[in-house]
Amino acid sequence: MYALIILLFLNGPILQGQLSVETTGLNANIVLENVTAFFAFEFEIQFDPNILEAVLVSPGGEWESYYLWHAGEIKAGTIGFTSGAAIWNNAPLGVDVEVLVIANIQFKVKGIGDSQIALANVLLCDLNGDEIIPVINNGVMRVVIENRFIKPVPKH
Repeated sequence: MYALIILLFLNGPILQGQLSVETTGLNANIVLENVTAFFAFEFEIQFDPNILEAVLVSPGGEWESYYLWHAGEIKAGTIGFTSGAAIWNNAPLGVDVEVLVIANIQFKVKGIGDSQIALANVLLCDLNGDEIIPVINNGVMRVVIENRFIKPVPKH
């Protein structure tokens, strides 16, 4: 079952917070910071399918407990994400976020080189139906040969 999230922007966009890709080894976390009354999101992650293959996608931390969360099909080079507030488990409607991991992606190595882990088609919404426009920080994952072994090296 998929949830359809309809975002109606009532006022102008709100400039606040940041949405970042943080890489460690073969993992990438999508991290939201410094946003008030956060309610829903939609975005894509894009990466080089010649260097990386996404093998597992999961919601981050407490987000899964309260919210509808959906990762689209893992395709070569792209994964889509959608989430919105739910009405179960006493979910707060609108979350004030200091730091929140909203998704985690685990990759496996397919080749050698640098792959940007880029956020695309980002759409965030607050509780009032206003669009949130965050600063976007993309990540890079570098895969190198070291001592005859392929080794991921995070690069920010």
